[in-house]
Amino acid sequence: MSTGPALARHQFTSDETIKPGKSKEVSVLYLKPPVKTVDARSLKEKEKDSFTGRFVIARLQFSDGSVWQLP
Repeated sequence: MSTGPALARHQFTSDETIKPGKSKEVSVLYLKPPVKTVDARSLKEKEKDSFTGRFVIARLQFSDGSVWQLP
């Protein structure tokens, strides 16, 4: 896991209906380039492995109106 600073942060909202006991792949198309761009060709091999991406689900709203939110 990377412990370095975040290069960029993006927030997305998606309204999806997922039936109980089922799963669904959710995707978002983001057309703007990242805030900072790194040319991977200019990096050394060790540096290339230092970049990671992650996502966090911060809030879920259920059809009964209840909400789970990241503490």
